[in-house]
Amino acid sequence: MRGTDLMLKFGDNTMFKSIYSMMVVGAIFLSQLAFAPIAEARRCDEKPPETLLSLYRKSSEIHVARYEGALEVGILESGEDFTVTEIKKRYTITSSLKGSTRAVFEMNDNEYRYTGQEEQPEYDDIHPMFKLSPGDTVLLFLKRGETPGSVELADYADAVKPMSGKKLDSYEKSIGELNSLFASGEPSEARLIEWIIRTIENPHTRWEGAFELLSGFETLEWKEEWARNIRERQERGETIEEWELDGSHFEEYERFDNTPYARLLDDKQKQRLLEIVLSSVRSGDNNEEDASMVEGGRVLIDLVGRWGDDRLAEMLIEKIAAESEHGWTRAKYMDRVAKILADEEARAIVSRYEVVYYMDDEDEVENEGPVTVVTRSDTYGKLKTELVEKFTDRCRNVLATKNAEPSS
Repeated sequence: MRGTDLMLKFGDNTMFKSIYSMMVVGAIFLSQLAFAPIAEARRCDEKPPETLLSLYRKSSEIHVARYEGALEVGILESGEDFTVTEIKKRYTITSSLKGSTRAVFEMNDNEYRYTGQEEQPEYDDIHPMFKLSPGDTVLLFLKRGETPGSVELADYADAVKPMSGKKLDSYEKSIGELNSLFASGEPSEARLIEWIIRTIENPHTRWEGAFELLSGFETLEWKEEWARNIRERQERGETIEEWELDGSHFEEYERFDNTPYARLLDDKQKQRLLEIVLSSVRSGDNNEEDASMVEGGRVLIDLVGRWGDDRLAEMLIEKIAAESEHGWTRAKYMDRVAKILADEEARAIVSRYEVVYYMDDEDEVENEGPVTVVTRSDTYGKLKTELVEKFTDRCRNVLATKNAEPSS
């Protein structure tokens, strides 16, 4: 069900306020989930991820550190099939990039253990997307604690970033640039936009800048949809609650407003970002084994898909045809191509694919009501393959026809 349909269904009651608040916050997170299988490690009830710029603003200190491991402090709770153990995690600081220097950072955490597990994996519960082993290098983002002189993680989910080699060098460079930008106070939005684009140019920090801009664009889009719905309801003479007009439903989580970066991005900068996408495919940047680099490429494609041209469409068609692409990612790519080409037949195929891509390949295709795309497959696996082939063939024909037309 689309967001607008939900608005009309729930009207102006309290339930609607809660649901739409979650939708607005979730919109940013879901873009991340849709384009990055690694992000599926996050639970859907968690807040959107923090970018480097966001963490920098929150942090009084940033350090490069070595994870030393965890020591058990004691059992806090136990049940028939689980125990909750308090553990102390220790990090040795090897260098400081912002704020005061220190030798070590220690923190207490709770670890849930379940009966039947012979070996307890040493997951870092603060960051569910990876596990740490003693000796691993990380970036620590710390903020001032409640007691004088103390520090704590600047964010419960993203304040510990695993690092290695060129990735660490890239982050150190970006943080050094932020130190210079913020040395005299809050920098201009124009200077920060240029910094964001520089982070996108580097494959190792690409996600940081791409998601900063993408989340800004999506927030603007959701606010515009909200305002459009309010106008339509007013025209119908419906009663509008005060909370619906004051914008408070967009502040579910405390985040710095990054919408100006999306609003102020000019055409030249947009083309620069498109060229980064095209050149990264030619150079193979998005084929790296580092999942965060692959994720950064996907988020960037989602971003530039808003203004991409036929060159982007051609590139995405090849990605859509690749068997390695995640089903949800393929659906998003198909949607972008159909919009770039403005082709109704391609759009109809996308609509069909969007309701079947998550089905088990072995299951038999059920009668799902009238559809505009005729298919002959008896299983969902065959149907998905057939739809992808129909879509890529259609889009290649559209592009070939456009290229064959004499230029005016």
